[in-house]
Order: sequence, then C-alpha cells, then structure tokens
Amino acid sequence: MAEEEKKKPARIVSETGATMMALESLGREGDRIVIQGRMVGAFSTKMYMNLDDVLRMGGMMIKNRQLIGYIVSLPYLVLKRRRGKKE
Repeated sequence: MAEEEKKKPARIVSETGATMMALESLGREGDRIVIQGRMVGAFSTKMYMNLDDVLRMGGMMIKNRQLIGYIVSLPYLVLKRRRGKKE
C-alpha cells in the first residue's frame, strides 16, 4: 500500500496548467470501469463508465487521426525525453 501511495497520479490540466483532475487509479467493478481521483485537488471522486460509454470512447479514439498519431509516436517521445534528461 505504501508503494502505491508514492506513485504520481496522471493529471488532466487546464490551458493554464492548473490540475483539474488527478487520476489516482483505474479498475473494474463488474462490467464497469472505475476511475478514482481528485477533482481540482480537493474533491475525492469515484467515477464509473459502463460498456456503452467505453465503446463510445473507443470509437472517438479510433476516429481521431491526431490521437492515433500521438499514440504511434509515443516510443519516440519517450526516447526524446530520456535523452533530454541525460544532457
């Protein structure tokens, strides 16, 4: 448990860089996806996505060429970041 608490959450930020939501964990309860996090740094929340919503989100992702390009370029972006930290 202590090891899990040390992990940095994934953040969703505004245009100004303010953290709007910190995603602390993703999981599954039955046939739903569970997303736990903090809204605006203060409000602990637990959100659920049912099968229809997950399929809709998958459809949005597949139809978005920019997002697909980003996912394909992730290995390059990770390597570029690692090289920048070494220098």
